[in-house]
Amino acid sequence: MPERFDLVVVGTGAAASTVAFACRKAGWSVAVAEARPFGGTCANRGCDPKKVLVGAAEALDFARRMGPHGVAAEGLRIDWPALMRFKRSFTDPVPENTERSFAAAGIAAFHGTARFLDPQTIAAGGATLRAEHWVIAAGAAPARLGIPGEELLITSDQFLEMAPVAGYEGRIVAANLLAGNHQKPNYLGCASTVFSIPPLASAGLTEEAARRQGLQFDVRQDDTTGWYASRRIAEECSGYKVLVERPGGRILGAHILGDGAEELINVFALAIRGGHTAQQVKEPLYAYPTHGSNIQYMV
Repeated sequence: MPERFDLVVVGTGAAASTVAFACRKAGWSVAVAEARPFGGTCANRGCDPKKVLVGAAEALDFARRMGPHGVAAEGLRIDWPALMRFKRSFTDPVPENTERSFAAAGIAAFHGTARFLDPQTIAAGGATLRAEHWVIAAGAAPARLGIPGEELLITSDQFLEMAPVAGYEGRIVAANLLAGNHQKPNYLGCASTVFSIPPLASAGLTEEAARRQGLQFDVRQDDTTGWYASRRIAEECSGYKVLVERPGGRILGAHILGDGAEELINVFALAIRGGHTAQQVKEPLYAYPTHGSNIQYMV
């Protein structure tokens, strides 16, 4: 006989877990099913371990850039096995801790690929599960291009494929399940970063998107390699572009390349989501010398 639940969630990442915990807290009977290690992409093999590896590369890059300016970088290298052990100190506990948190909340957890038997029933992990409501939050695999040599992977709408967005969407799904469809996601000012060296960050609209919306705006952009914040760390690749609405001065979008871009973009995300103007963003007395103190010259 199938086990019956109010809700079955396929996946255990940020979106899936958010929905599962919220509905369980509201008194629903909830189960989750997952074919891969519990915890989702971000914690196991995506955002978190990636940033550990990026941090090591950034340290190496910084030392090499500063070599001609007083930092002795000779012989500096990455000890890959040691770095991987450090990375695994973050990822190894995730599946067990995630499963333990489900158990503590009273959420039934099943290991195995979920396969629908009919519109209300799945088979997963040797069990048959039946539910009134379903949430499919299993993530997506990147598309393989079939190009020989160095394997290239692509995904669409990359800026939306982030754990904070997934968790946000999970909260909306849970609210709509529990109280009827009454919420829609608002992606205004969503910030994202490509963790290259140096990082490239973006929030809000691109020029093309702003024009498609018929908005009038000024484009404020510059190469910032000569600015103090870049020169002091020998950064030779940095710049920005900020879109400021005309009239009114509302910030529509910001795009930043260079050291600290992944943190600086969050200030612009806040401004865009809050509808703040360039003048309002200039008003704070920012700590100096910091990347944040450059904001007043960007807008």
